[in-house]
Amino acid sequence: MLKPFSSISGESAAYSELVLALGAELIRPPIGGDAADEVLGVNDLDDYRRFQDLLAARGAKKIAIIGAGLIGCEFANDLLNGGFSVEAVDPMGWCLPTLLPEPSGRAVQAALEEKGATFHFGPLATEVNRSETGYVVSLNNGETIEADAVLCAVGVRPRTALATEAGIQTQRGIVTDRLLQTSAPHVYAMGDCAEVAGHVLVYVAPLMAAARALAATLAGEPTQVSYPGYAGRHQNAGVPDCGVAAGARCRGGVAFEGDAPDIKALFRSVRATCWALRSLARQSNNEWRSQRNCPRFWVDEQGVMRPLGALPQRLKLFLIGDKASNAIAEFVAAIGSWLLAKRNAL
Repeated sequence: MLKPFSSISGESAAYSELVLALGAELIRPPIGGDAADEVLGVNDLDDYRRFQDLLAARGAKKIAIIGAGLIGCEFANDLLNGGFSVEAVDPMGWCLPTLLPEPSGRAVQAALEEKGATFHFGPLATEVNRSETGYVVSLNNGETIEADAVLCAVGVRPRTALATEAGIQTQRGIVTDRLLQTSAPHVYAMGDCAEVAGHVLVYVAPLMAAARALAATLAGEPTQVSYPGYAGRHQNAGVPDCGVAAGARCRGGVAFEGDAPDIKALFRSVRATCWALRSLARQSNNEWRSQRNCPRFWVDEQGVMRPLGALPQRLKLFLIGDKASNAIAEFVAAIGSWLLAKRNAL
């Protein structure tokens, strides 16, 4: 059954299923001053084209950036590579604070500073005013930044206005389940505008996972979106970062190796590692399922392999082995024993 759909221009169309892919909008922090409306922002290709045109028209040499997260640092790096001078301000304590632990964020900061960037961590930008030569950004600690242009790179938030006006449930984003179904029948949401099972993930990998799942669902095979292990990766100032932020409820710690810029940070979580090993073993199970005479094992609380026939109700870790993989099975069992001991010690 087709449902009516009306556009802003008054045109109408009919649909059987509707997908909201509205994207995100720029976050604009409360900034005063007589040039507050001249602060630039980039959220799409048209914005970027206007940004480039304005820099060229003004003969800009120095850019002030409000925000030193992922977007701010990417812009800082690109502008530095383009021959501009960059000065950035962020109320947090280091670069990419929501994605990287402090030593890693400091490594990004050091690399950008080596290329000529200046950072102000801690204060807030409160005003942007015109000056004889450009603009003056006032910080709440009394300092100022003079620049030829000011770019706001604080971040983005899901576009939810249309869904809210239509009576569809919204919170941080347009609320969906893992089928990407909204509170309205036959209406789905995906991408930066969606809040999927409580998560807003404005990255490419989750978007691609959602697109594949929704395509299958719309083709008649209901498929819940799942996010396999992936790395939020970006190249910045010669320091390659490969990071996935650990949730606030994750139990574990970060171990660092090396010094900036050759620094590696690894978040170690016993529960996450056990889950990863279990997933790997399940994958192996699917691959070996067709083999004959393939003995199956599980790992008990002490990390000891047991026959599948003694499988407990609460399984901790699947493990499957054959004659060629017994050594691997014993090795993983030893790892499982160590992990469980570590978990019990937390």
